[in-house]
Amino acid sequence: MSDVSCKSLEVFFRDARIRKTSDEEVVRGIQIDIATLKDRNARIDWATFAAVLDNFGRFYSIDELERIGTRFTASAVIKPFVLMARLLFNARDFFFWLYGVDSPVRATFSCIYPSIVETSSTKAIITLRLRDGLVPSAIFNHVCRGAMVKIASVMGEPPRDVSIEPMESGARFFVTYSSRSAMFSWLRRAITWPFTILRAGRALKAANEDLSARYFELEAARQVVAAQATQLETAYGISQVVHADLDLSSTIEAVARAFVEIGRFAGAHVVVDGTPRREAWFGAFEAAPHLMHRLDARGEPLGRVTLWYAAEATSAERAALVEIVAPTVAMALHGARAYATLVDTQQHLELRVHQRTGELSRARDALADTVTKLEAAEQTRARLFANVNHEIRTPLTLILLSVEELRRADDMTPEQDRALESVARNARKLLRLVDALLLLAAGDEGRLALAPQAIDVSAMISDAIEAFAASARACQVELVSTAPAGLTIEADEAAFERILSNLVSNALKFTPPEGRVVVSVTDRGNDVELDVSDTGVGVTEGFLTRIFGRFEQDHAPVRAGEATGSGIGLSLVRDLAVAHHGNAAVERLDRGTRFTVSLPKRAAPGIVRRAADGLRQRRSTPSDFGLPNASLSLPVFATARRDSTVLVVEDDDELRVQIVGILAQRYHVISCADAEHGLVLAEAQRPDLLVSDIGLPGMDGLELTRRFRALPGNRLAPVLLLTAFATREARLRGFEAGAVDYVTKPFDANELLARAGAQLERRRLALQLHESEKLAALGTMTAGLAHEICNPANALVNAVEPLAELLPRELMVDGGPVSELLSVIRDCAAQIGLLSKQLLGFRRGAEVIREQTDGGVLVERAIGIMRPAMRNVALRQELLFRETVSCAPALVLQVLGNLLDNATHAAQKSAEPGSIGWVQIHTFKERNQFVVLVSDSGPGVPVPLRERIFEPFFTTKAPGEGTGLGLSTSRQIADRHDGRLFVVANAEHSTFRFELPLLVTDPAGAVAAG
Repeated sequence: MSDVSCKSLEVFFRDARIRKTSDEEVVRGIQIDIATLKDRNARIDWATFAAVLDNFGRFYSIDELERIGTRFTASAVIKPFVLMARLLFNARDFFFWLYGVDSPVRATFSCIYPSIVETSSTKAIITLRLRDGLVPSAIFNHVCRGAMVKIASVMGEPPRDVSIEPMESGARFFVTYSSRSAMFSWLRRAITWPFTILRAGRALKAANEDLSARYFELEAARQVVAAQATQLETAYGISQVVHADLDLSSTIEAVARAFVEIGRFAGAHVVVDGTPRREAWFGAFEAAPHLMHRLDARGEPLGRVTLWYAAEATSAERAALVEIVAPTVAMALHGARAYATLVDTQQHLELRVHQRTGELSRARDALADTVTKLEAAEQTRARLFANVNHEIRTPLTLILLSVEELRRADDMTPEQDRALESVARNARKLLRLVDALLLLAAGDEGRLALAPQAIDVSAMISDAIEAFAASARACQVELVSTAPAGLTIEADEAAFERILSNLVSNALKFTPPEGRVVVSVTDRGNDVELDVSDTGVGVTEGFLTRIFGRFEQDHAPVRAGEATGSGIGLSLVRDLAVAHHGNAAVERLDRGTRFTVSLPKRAAPGIVRRAADGLRQRRSTPSDFGLPNASLSLPVFATARRDSTVLVVEDDDELRVQIVGILAQRYHVISCADAEHGLVLAEAQRPDLLVSDIGLPGMDGLELTRRFRALPGNRLAPVLLLTAFATREARLRGFEAGAVDYVTKPFDANELLARAGAQLERRRLALQLHESEKLAALGTMTAGLAHEICNPANALVNAVEPLAELLPRELMVDGGPVSELLSVIRDCAAQIGLLSKQLLGFRRGAEVIREQTDGGVLVERAIGIMRPAMRNVALRQELLFRETVSCAPALVLQVLGNLLDNATHAAQKSAEPGSIGWVQIHTFKERNQFVVLVSDSGPGVPVPLRERIFEPFFTTKAPGEGTGLGLSTSRQIADRHDGRLFVVANAEHSTFRFELPLLVTDPAGAVAAG
């Protein structure tokens, strides 16, 4: 469709010749030859026209596009209209003619429907709406704005303001223009006079009728004006007098005299308040004053004037005169007073100016000297920075060579080889960082040299994809590439590999699992474009303009444990691209980000060259960028068994392994890479000590410390923070969060062990003190409670027998329900009474009163007491012990009841919906010991908690479901019987073992058989 005349492109082609832009760039991607586009008589469709503008737009900024629009008024398209408009219109008329309903614009752009609406005498809204289905062009909008700005100039008026509001179907322009008439408006009136003369005659007749009425009104107004003129002349005269002098005293006297001599008052009294108070009298004062008026200046009271009327004066006329004159008088007095202050101030300021001029001169000289020194210091800093980095490379190289030499030894163990590999990997990472810093320093000094040679782009990309494939699989990200085979360019191989590795590693870091990273290469004729796009977290709007800056960072990596980077990778990508005379760009996608690096196919003549072997380096590996290495196996839990449990939270995988290895020499250690996982482990495992890095991904170490200390049971658990920046402010923030100590990186292994040991010892002492206080209070409470229970228990026992005698004999049949219920009541009451007496003696430290009791009967009795609570679990019994044991039956029943109750609770909590858990009790004789094993189908007791559950008040149950005293009391009962109570290690399920000796040592030392 012929939507646009090719005349509209003349301005662009004229400017392209000046810029030496090739015709191939103009028609790139367009199916029309350049000759057609330059033919003034040809027409093209809107889509082709927009594509041509896009090609031109690659070489122009927005300001340059608008300047082309200003030159558009001199083009063949609009120049005839401009010449006509200069004869007929002003700017406003021209806008309405050019963009009205019958707009001449449509002769050039038939697909555009212009309209204009005037919003005020100097403002209008011009709308350029495209035919349905066409896509607007932002470049065309800016060219139109430039043309609209220029229209006012060509009409002989100053340039006017024009703003753009893009629309889905075009654009809206807000125009401001002048309202003055055109230079040749008389010509328009001459042409239109036959049509207006009749209307003018009718208007004259109506006007003549109005003139008679208006004449009388004007005559009355003239008299008023005459009176006002007299007043104004008087006021003017007074004003001239009072402004004649700036001296305050002279001005006050002049004001009083002017009111009498010029204003024709009989007398005047003028007062100006202040320190000192000043006043002036003039005229006659025989009668009481007729008028007093306050004088205000700049909203503040200044003074007052009191006046006496002359005999012939009218009060209204005099008052009106004073109203007119008073502001002028007040301002004159205020100015005189201010002048007096100003004279004093001026004299003081002149002295101060002289002093400050001398000071500023000296400061200027000092500043110039400082600037010179700073410039020299900056140059020295850059050289020192480069020299220091060069010096770092030497020891790093020696470290790598030494490690490689050690790894070739025949007696190297696998553990030693892994340790040396860790040293080499981190040394290479540091060496790569030093290389990057050296390149940045060289770029700052304009010395970034390259060794261009022919490189196979496809092969380079294949190598990079292969190197990062394992890391991509570990990150669960799809890594793919597309590149034309055989594509070669002249570029620095090491620089190209560094650009590609930085972009791929960056994409993998910020792409979540199930995402995709695509590396592609496009041949653009003279250039090659390398695109790396991802479906990651994207770039924030504010960071987009800073993304290629030094040490700039936006998001943290999406996976815990990955290094956040130094913030110099993308800056180095841009510097290396620019050194090749190319460029680097970034684009936000709907999902993710695309980085594009454009490099010339042939080495530019102006690049800084170096020897081809001057910067040879090894290929990058994923570990250089903090990405997971498939060959590195990282344990999460240490298996060493120790009494104290330490939780280590560190996001660097290798450092976490080292810390775990150090602490596992003495403690049971659990570890993870992020704070969220650390809180889960802390809640489940109840560690005795938290060792955490401060700089963690997501939640930092300080917030982890606060939440860790807030967990139930962790109030006394110390926190040891690891940091590379142990400043005073950082330490204070850590202490406020709840940390008790700091370890600064790098740290010594012995120091870490010593600090951890010291904090755990402090915790142990604090727990002992805390438990002693609680147990003392518990003993007092238990003694009182046992004493109070004993009396009602005895009364209950004594009441059972009389109750049995009162019941009918036919109900007391042996084995009947009434008889069994009375038996249960009798046994329970006796158990309560006996237990309260023995607890009272037990808490007082008295000797346990033992009886010869059938152990099997004790177990069956405990099961019978607990059976109602166990109705929702399956009970498994294997009761093989049927011998006599010497013990306190009530206390042993308490132990067995606690074990069965805990097992029942665990089995019920862990049962799947629709199923029930189980509890198993197994009794047998082993080496003269009565042994009871109680197991359940619950989740078991974690290894770190197998001793802590026997501490007083420690419980793994939810708040309100347990006191934390059952197992503590049960162990004490076992100890007082010379027995044991503990959790069986390596059992398939949670299993408690209760042992009672069959041989009992009496107080006199004799041994009796049970």
